[in-house]
Amino acid sequence: PDDYRIYSTSRPLLELNLDFAKWLCNVPQSSDTLKDVERKLSRLFNTEACLNGSFLSLPDTHFRTSSSNPGIDLDQVITVMEKLRSCDPKVQQLLFEHIQSILLTLPETAPCFEALRIYLILPFCHIFENEESFETVSAPFAQAATRLKKTADGRVLDYWILHIGRKFVQRIIELYKPLVVKIIQINSMGSTLATEQYQIVLEAVLELLKKVHN
Repeated sequence: PDDYRIYSTSRPLLELNLDFAKWLCNVPQSSDTLKDVERKLSRLFNTEACLNGSFLSLPDTHFRTSSSNPGIDLDQVITVMEKLRSCDPKVQQLLFEHIQSILLTLPETAPCFEALRIYLILPFCHIFENEESFETVSAPFAQAATRLKKTADGRVLDYWILHIGRKFVQRIIELYKPLVVKIIQINSMGSTLATEQYQIVLEAVLELLKKVHN
């Protein structure tokens, strides 16, 4: 099909791609450069639009985004996220802060199918592997993904998970099964209030695992 969208040439959409990841990993260590990194990451993570516009599959596929086709290339996602592992610690910290921030803004209802791509992209970031940040990264993601309206966006995400292949399912299982044990251990030692809070998180994590097992 023809693409009638009009793109801004003065401020093009910033994409998280391999070239950008390589740039992040090789920026000189100076205050001016870090400010530039911060500006670009702020643009990238300010809304979900930039991430959802990244990693697009071939045009004839991503233009047909539907309830059964997310329109992204998961291998691209994995390649870029692996590259981000080698970034300088200061850049890693900025990535961590921006991912934390965007997780807090994920809505219960997505404005369109494309806006759901972020749920397939973010878990491949290595930051999710840090168990110490599960309260600020892994848990909010699980809660956001399972908070989606079950009759609309949640169902579309379920279809996408079903069709996108085993790599996503395996990734979620690798990330979240250990967290179930961790949360149960914390529950056994915490106060009543903490236990109630972690119970909510545990329910979201179990619901997410159920979602990928369906």
